[in-house]
Amino acid sequence: MKFIMQRIIYILVIFLVVFATSTQVAFAAALKLTKIGESTTEGQTFRSWVYQGLNPKLQGVATPDAQVSITLNSANNKVTADATGDWSFQPTTLIGGQHDVLIGSDGEEIAFTLTIDDGNSS
Repeated sequence: MKFIMQRIIYILVIFLVVFATSTQVAFAAALKLTKIGESTTEGQTFRSWVYQGLNPKLQGVATPDAQVSITLNSANNKVTADATGDWSFQPTTLIGGQHDVLIGSDGEEIAFTLTIDDGNSS
């Protein structure tokens, strides 16, 4: 009986070692959009956002020194997060209306529709 118990413990230890070394740890999302223009998103994601004015600066956080891609409609832009993970992008061509936004970094993505209210829409 003692031999059987030793074998079971041995097998459990082997299993735990293999399991612990082969599973990936899930970390919290690193990519966040924190501000659109002067409006804070508080790190939440939205399907759509309305902004009054033109060309709001997009700001957020990502993995430190990571490349962040920002696609506005079909135009792809890239910025690099700084050593603390902060990044920002200032568009220059957003006119009134709806714009598809896709922000990506390290396999994470944030997608939403940004509606620019330039005061000329009825």
